[in-house]
Order: sequence, then structure tokens, then C-alpha cells
Amino acid sequence: MSRMNPTESSPIGSLTGQHLGVLVALFVAMAAGCNGEGAVPGASSATEVDAVTEAPLSATHLTVNLQTWSGNYLVADKGGGAALQAYSTWAKGWETFTLTDLNGGALTSGDLITLKGPDGHRASAIHGGGGAITVTAPWDRAWEQFRIVKLNGTGKIGSGDKIALQTRVSGQFVSAINAGGGEVTATAPVAREWETLTMIVPGAGGPPPSGPPAGGSTDYAPYFPTWTWGDGSTYPYTGLVDLRSKTGISGVTLAFVLAGNGCHTDGDVLSHLDDIKAFAAMGGHVKASFGGASGTYLEYNCGDPGSLAQAMGEFVDASGITDLDFDIEKDGAYGLSDRRGQALKQLQDAKGVKVSFTLPTDPGGLGGGGLQVVQGALNAGVHISHVNLMTMDYGQFVGQPLGPVAIQSLNSAKGQLQGLIPGLTEAQAYGMLGATPMIGLNDSGEMFSLDDAKQLAQFARDKQLGLIAFWSIDRDRVCSSGKDSCSTVNGGAFDFHAALATVQQ
Repeated sequence: MSRMNPTESSPIGSLTGQHLGVLVALFVAMAAGCNGEGAVPGASSATEVDAVTEAPLSATHLTVNLQTWSGNYLVADKGGGAALQAYSTWAKGWETFTLTDLNGGALTSGDLITLKGPDGHRASAIHGGGGAITVTAPWDRAWEQFRIVKLNGTGKIGSGDKIALQTRVSGQFVSAINAGGGEVTATAPVAREWETLTMIVPGAGGPPPSGPPAGGSTDYAPYFPTWTWGDGSTYPYTGLVDLRSKTGISGVTLAFVLAGNGCHTDGDVLSHLDDIKAFAAMGGHVKASFGGASGTYLEYNCGDPGSLAQAMGEFVDASGITDLDFDIEKDGAYGLSDRRGQALKQLQDAKGVKVSFTLPTDPGGLGGGGLQVVQGALNAGVHISHVNLMTMDYGQFVGQPLGPVAIQSLNSAKGQLQGLIPGLTEAQAYGMLGATPMIGLNDSGEMFSLDDAKQLAQFARDKQLGLIAFWSIDRDRVCSSGKDSCSTVNGGAFDFHAALATVQQ
């Protein structure tokens, strides 16, 4: 449903006469420079901005998450130093801000506030309003000051209240385009849906921040190969709906999306949309993984970031899947990291997709190619949900347990992520990491056992790891045809699922 023209609709709820009175008073106060603030509407030069700066005598600090009308959270990309976005579906480190009430005392409608990102930069309305919001300012000056307006009443503001933020200089409201999913600007003359935020103070009541799907802090999404659809005589399911009815599984990673004819995706996933939509209607969550060990990657057929973003966007529109993974295993694909990163930034800005990467690992963490993939995305400004390690096929541990090796890989990669993303805490780094073992017999002759699975699941719970998956749900069964068809160690169907799904308990 498209948004109506601001001149043709009233503010959300709508802003009552009482609210409008408050806002009118605020506009008058700003124009008149009440309280000694001397706000200059339309100020655009550094001199004008500095001239209206005041150091507060006292201040109140709150840790907050800000949720848009659509449920997405405001995000300080990279923890700060980049644009303010509104695409995140849960509240973690980059979605957590320090709100400072410059008036001191209780936070009240009409107070001047600032927002500080995790790395210490402040949210700033460029030119005081009328354009983008960034989290780049090292100080609290006029462009970084906003009036907080309570939309569900007047007076004190607490966790769970609906608010709007109005720039001090121009009086325009902070707006999450399309109510979330992309950029945040200071361009709205009134507060309606796109300008409505729910302020959440963690631990202080009100609606809690939403987390990863299905009840745990760790996402759980085993791989579902597209070629297993419809073959109930070979596999212990016929499709996603049948799989859910037999296991209760609530998340899967579809593998794989590859290039079709030219700069377009193939039809393997799109040919099963009825089953995908029925699975989603039952509460299931679907990730789509691009790439893999074989086939032609979409990046190869799309020669520039724009065409690659368009092709991926066409897949998102056709499938309705907005949680995208990129499984990069081919040597030639690592050199396309900048192209991929720039395309994903365009796609994330346009459609609010989640982006994760699945990458080879060893006990030392990510190799050079994997680091190149992550760095290319970070350089482009992509918000990465997960860096998923393929904890399999090490080739060095035949006859040894693989659980400890997987854990060592994760611990090593945790340090690498902290090196790539300044200010990332240890907990945030573990929250970005995922692990995908190959259950049972690996291609390398190594064995990932049920005991290894239980050990990895315990580690994921202890560290609140971001993601656990495995290769693959069709192999989680008894068979006599070898590792390409089953784990070779199952005592029954879905043994590894039972062990690894405990990450969400």
C-alpha cells in the first residue's frame, strides 16, 4: 500500500489538537530562540550552526532502541560513522543508542535530546534538516539536537511510548522511508506513520526488542537443497510444509540460487513458491543462499553493481524472500567482492534485505578470500547480519572430533570480526557469527558426530551465537548409499536436527 501525499492525509492517529498545539508552540519557541537556544531555521553554514550551540548544564542519559511503525529498528551502520538506516529486524549493538536529554531530569515531550551511536558518533541532520541523517558527528551541536515529541499523550516519556523526533534547526521530522527498510531522513513537515517511533528502554518495560526468529537468540536454519523437493521416496519429506509437519522446524536455508539466462537468477526456488508461501504461513522463515560449490554465480553474469542489484532485486520481488545469504566458495568469486558489496548496499537501501555470508574456514578463522568478501561489503556500507563459517572439510582431523575444531574456528573468527569492525564487542562479534557443519561423514573423510553436534549447540547457547545451520536436512537420515545422500551415522531420521535445534531453547 503506497503512502498518500502529506497534503492529503492527517498525521498518524492523527496528532490531536493538543499535540498540534504543542508542536506549534515548539515552532514558535524555536523561531523566537526561547530558553536562550537561538535556533536558526534553515541554518546551513558551519558558522550559523556553531552560533546556536550550548553546552547543557545537566543531562539525563538513557540506553534506547527505536522501532519504526513497520517493526524495523533504526541502525547506526558499522556502529557509527555512516548513514542512519531503518532495516534491522532485531535490536542488537548497532541498533542501540544513548539518548541524552539535554534538559536534564525526567524525559518529557518537548525536551531537546541527542542520540549517540555505539562508537560514540552522534546522529546529525545534515544542514539542520531537509536531507539525510548520519551518525557521524563527534560533538553535540545544533544539527545533532532534536526535540522529542510524545505522540500517545503528553508529559513524561517512558519505554513503549510512541514518539517523533523533530530537528532543532529546521523543525522537520525524522522519517524512516517506507516506514523502515532503508534510509532515514529529516524531511517530513508533520509526524505520521513513517515518522512514528516506539522508544524502547531495554529492561524498563514496554514492548521488548524483537530478536532473531523462533524463540532463541540464535537463528537456526538448516540447508534445504532445492533438488530434494518432491522426492518423498528418497528423502524423509516432500517439501517445506511436509518437513515442518514432521519436525516442527521453523527455519531453512534454501540452496542454491544461481545464474540463469544472462544477468538473471535461475528458477529452482521460484518454481516452488506455493510451498514456500505455505511454509511461511505456518510460521516458517526462509533464507535463500546464492552461490555454493558449483554452478554459475550471478556475479559472473552481471558485470556491474547496478545490474547485479537489479537481478537480485527481481528475485526478492518474485519470491518475497528478503533474508539473503551468499555462499562464496569459488576462487574467482572472491575478486568480485567490491562489485558484490556495492550491489548489496544498493539492494539493502532499496528493499531492506538482510545479508549474510557463508565462507570457508580453518582453525585460524576466515581465510584471505573470506576476509576479502566481508571487507568488500563493509566498505560499501552493507549491514551484515551473519558471517557463517563452513565448519567442515578441514582435511587435517580424520579420526578426531570436529566439535572442538569448529569452536576454535569460531573463536578465531570472533577476533577477526573485531579487527574488521572497530568498537565491536566480543558479544556482538559472537552474535554475528554462524556455524554450518557437514553432518556425519565429510568429503574429507573427517566425521562430525552427534556428540560434536551437541558440543557445538552448547557453545552456541553459551555465546549466543548468531546462527546455526548444517549441511543438510536431506542427509539427516538413515541410508546405505553414502555421504552424498545421508550422514552415514544416523540412527533415525532427523537426529542431527534434534541435537542442533536445541540452540533455540
